[in-house]
Amino acid sequence: MKRIALKPKPLNTASLIENASDNLRARCGIAQESPLLIAVSGGADSMSLLHVICSIRNSTGWKGRIGVAHFNHQLRIRASGADERLVHRVAAERDLPCFVDRGDVRARARQSGISIEMAARELRLAFLRRVAEAEGFGWILTAHHADDQAELLLIRAARGSGSTGLAGMRWSNWVPGSGTVRFARPFLNIPKAQLLRFARKHGIRFREDRSNASGEHLRNRIRHRVMPEWIHATSPACTANVVRSMGILADESDALESIARRWLSRGTSLAGFQRLLPAIQRQVIRLQLLDEGLEHDWDAVEHLRLSPCNPVCLPGGVRVAFNVSMQLERKPDTAVEMTFSEAQYSCELKRPQGAILLKGREVKWRILSVRGLTGLTMRERGEEVFDADAVGSAVLFRRWLPGDVFQPIGLKKATKLQDLFTNAKVPTAERRRRWLGLDALGRVFWVEGLRMSELHKLRPTTRQALFLQAV
Repeated sequence: MKRIALKPKPLNTASLIENASDNLRARCGIAQESPLLIAVSGGADSMSLLHVICSIRNSTGWKGRIGVAHFNHQLRIRASGADERLVHRVAAERDLPCFVDRGDVRARARQSGISIEMAARELRLAFLRRVAEAEGFGWILTAHHADDQAELLLIRAARGSGSTGLAGMRWSNWVPGSGTVRFARPFLNIPKAQLLRFARKHGIRFREDRSNASGEHLRNRIRHRVMPEWIHATSPACTANVVRSMGILADESDALESIARRWLSRGTSLAGFQRLLPAIQRQVIRLQLLDEGLEHDWDAVEHLRLSPCNPVCLPGGVRVAFNVSMQLERKPDTAVEMTFSEAQYSCELKRPQGAILLKGREVKWRILSVRGLTGLTMRERGEEVFDADAVGSAVLFRRWLPGDVFQPIGLKKATKLQDLFTNAKVPTAERRRRWLGLDALGRVFWVEGLRMSELHKLRPTTRQALFLQAV
């Protein structure tokens, strides 16, 4: 990491400070007497945030205490130390308390089996929460900006997130695990370019993390490749428009959550749940999972929506289902298979439709001519659809075995199924419950709960479609 010297360019800096000040008050809901802890990495965004908050303090007489927090991830050896020293020095110049901690991110990633980015986030979050609670700071300010929001939208859209996920970061939210400290993001509607111009104007010292230019991480590839092309293909206002759309999604998601909360408060039943619109059903399920502190994903929520009383294994290995009163219940894990199962079932696809029982699960199948179908208008809830001719006249159903490979739709080559399960955060016990479908050539074309196969997707030349549904 090297220090960057920037030449000043014309800028109405007062407008940025005024914008951030308005955001703190109106959008984040922070009162002037609130104590603020600023998360500062040493980069241009967070150093600009520190400058802005100090400017607001000086101009408005901010009554709350202000502190600085820096977490050293120890990922870049000398550069990480230089970041820490810069933050500490600037905080001292502004007469602000500076709280610093370090963590072995690589060791945490190895021990937990997670990515470096996730390990860094977990350690940093724990540090910020610990400092805020111990020192009495009610708010932690971060420098997330409009470009971060737009990048997050693309990442979550690629993962199939719903409106809550696509709404992105909120102006403020409770810090996970804390009931006394909230995050606030006063830069969410301010583009990165404007922050850089602000830094040039004021000669703000910062350090550039060279890893941000690497194409190794998904967010960096989106930032440096996808976003510039997207803006070029649409308009310079693209980022601002995306942020506005995410704000609309956030408001609509909040409205759905409010409706779901009211429904839950009036007393619940399975029959009443099934009369709700799908969007409200998802919120009802999601809220109960959140209230229980249970980690979940889209597949788990959708499984419970379509089959509320049928248990599903959540990330972390917890099995849950709803009872007839639509109350969430944890289920004992009596069906965990600790060894690989070699049981297999062959199914001949000689009829237009049929079903096969797979050790407690039923897989229904049907074959339709694609002639006359408009997209997937004939597709029922929970079904997966494949090119019937690519699958062949017989299907072999079995559980996952070591060495299995699968090519999900969108990937150019097959990869180990174990790696796909890991990336999707499917618990080990759950992996051994899920069923696979193999085509007549022995290729995996269906994995319960994962994307369909690239080799068996519908194409313009497809004549017949095979629909599968596990119930």
